[in-house]
Amino acid sequence: MHRTSTERTGGSTDQGNMAPILVRMSSLGIESKSAVRVANQILEGLLPISPHPPVKLTRPIDWEQDPYEDRSWRYKLHSWDVVFSLCFAFECTGKVEYFDEAVSLVVDWVQAHQTPQGVFCGEWGEYDMAAGKRAAALAFIGSWMNRKGDSEHAARDLIFDAAQLHLDWLRIADNINWVSNHGMYQLAGLLALASQMPWLNNSSPARSFALDGLQRCYSEHFTKDGVHREHSPSYQALTLMLLCMLEEAELIPPESDVASILSSSLLKLSWMVHPDGSLAALGDSSGGGERVKSILVDRSPALAWAISGGRAGQVADSRVHYSSAGGIAIARDELFSTHPLKSSYLIMQAAFHGPRTQHKHADDGTFEWSVEGHRIIVDAGKFSYDYDHPMRRYCEAATSHNTMALDDDAFRFTGNSGQPDSAVFATET
Repeated sequence: MHRTSTERTGGSTDQGNMAPILVRMSSLGIESKSAVRVANQILEGLLPISPHPPVKLTRPIDWEQDPYEDRSWRYKLHSWDVVFSLCFAFECTGKVEYFDEAVSLVVDWVQAHQTPQGVFCGEWGEYDMAAGKRAAALAFIGSWMNRKGDSEHAARDLIFDAAQLHLDWLRIADNINWVSNHGMYQLAGLLALASQMPWLNNSSPARSFALDGLQRCYSEHFTKDGVHREHSPSYQALTLMLLCMLEEAELIPPESDVASILSSSLLKLSWMVHPDGSLAALGDSSGGGERVKSILVDRSPALAWAISGGRAGQVADSRVHYSSAGGIAIARDELFSTHPLKSSYLIMQAAFHGPRTQHKHADDGTFEWSVEGHRIIVDAGKFSYDYDHPMRRYCEAATSHNTMALDDDAFRFTGNSGQPDSAVFATET
């Protein structure tokens, strides 16, 4: 990220009259009590980053630390997960100590990563999704400083400079990861920055670029009938939660084309839910009974019915559903209409949405099955994003899924060739 020579108009509230809004791009759907609990741990001198136990928070922070040898942990550190928790706790409680601690952590990161040339260095300085998430946090912090007229805050100029650097980098099309959901987070962070800190240079064209880019991403990443192309119900839910949060923050007009994607995609998501209310663990979905967050359930009567066991919402019109474009097929028995918690359910997947190979496993033909409300046959899920870990490699291979492996070849999906290196491709060849 390179600094451009700019001259800001400063913190006048007539430029930033929009109320500060935190687009919670880390821990999407987290409850306020959880955010306050995490924020209190940070104030007590701990650095809590899930799923591992907290580590001691020392100053200055060692941003190169890797206590669990876990790339996902390091990514969350540099995406400012803890900053989001502090900002959300501040938003919920109004306790200024949460805000001040969030500013302190941001200042520490910027001072450790910004070079005299105006570049954010290190492995994560220009990492696509991390930059997008940091931008959303900077938007909230910067807009609060502006709203309070906090021109004397010691960190104000540093925060504004960091925000400008993120905006300048994110509004360059070549820096956006267009083929992954990461691009959605980049554009969402840019939209938050440009909308909530409109005094930044080039904020108006950046906002237009972000809106157009989000429309492009959601149109290309979802089939016309609403299935996300990254081969995973979890990522269907995550990308829709991001869209809901942008709409609730009034950063996306409700009548826009990108907002119209919600209804069909939420309906498809409702078909990916077992009778016990958990998401099917296909592709890089979380196993162990992942639940859909309320921000989505409240938007879809069909999803509310599936999640609540028929206590809320409205039952779908049919018991069998498929998407030829999305590569999924689902069947439910007649009990779903009257006693969904006791119903049976079958979901099957066979899809390759190249070039979007993210979160794809060698799992064509795999299925999950529930009988009388109990999950009987389940898929492996993701395990982790440590791609060299033996268990991660196993979870990607055909032998961890409810499908075929030819001979004794436990082939693993790589996606490097752009070919569907999966059960269907192996059978066809």
